[in-house]
Amino acid sequence: MMATTADYYYGTRDNSAIALHHLDQTVSSLKRLLEGPEATSDTTLSCVISLTLQGQVREEPWDVNLHLDGMQRIIELRGGLPVFDNNPALMQKVHRQVFSNRPS
Repeated sequence: MMATTADYYYGTRDNSAIALHHLDQTVSSLKRLLEGPEATSDTTLSCVISLTLQGQVREEPWDVNLHLDGMQRIIELRGGLPVFDNNPALMQKVHRQVFSNRPS
């Protein structure tokens, strides 16, 4: 995320090799999480939220929507938003992503 932010800050429209390397590592880690027992965990959801933020910084709406859809699916599989009442920090991140990225 930091490499992507630095690319954005310095006006580098092409993603740097460092940013792409870290993105590849993150996607690989997410894939492992999604294939295992942690598929709907807070860790997995946090990873998806981070990828959504990265898509925003890189101004790639397709990626943002893909990750928002994944986030929504994880929330549905866990039983909906009330499940996150015991984790207000994660609930706030979920709300921030949903309400700042979806058209009204």
